[in-house]
Amino acid sequence: MAVQKSELVDPEIFMKYKGVAVYHCYKNDCMDSGPRFFIYTVDKEDGGDCHNYFDVRQLPFLKHVKIPLIDIATIRAAIRDAIDQGLDLLSKRYE
Repeated sequence: MAVQKSELVDPEIFMKYKGVAVYHCYKNDCMDSGPRFFIYTVDKEDGGDCHNYFDVRQLPFLKHVKIPLIDIATIRAAIRDAIDQGLDLLSKRYE
């Protein structure tokens, strides 16, 4: 049985807004695992398993949105809203 090897590469950009690049995070530092749906980073060097990450579900824009109703457009809107508010996405303190 052949063991599949995964290559570690720079994370893909999820979006850019007002000069802020937001990157995908990947489970186990592996792009083959696919991007995480709710976890992102603004630290390109930490795009793998993301130790410096933010969870979009914790952003003020999504606090009252039910999880099944969250889609990519809503996630982008939440991130744009946080950037517009001047929030430090990696601080995890969004008040």
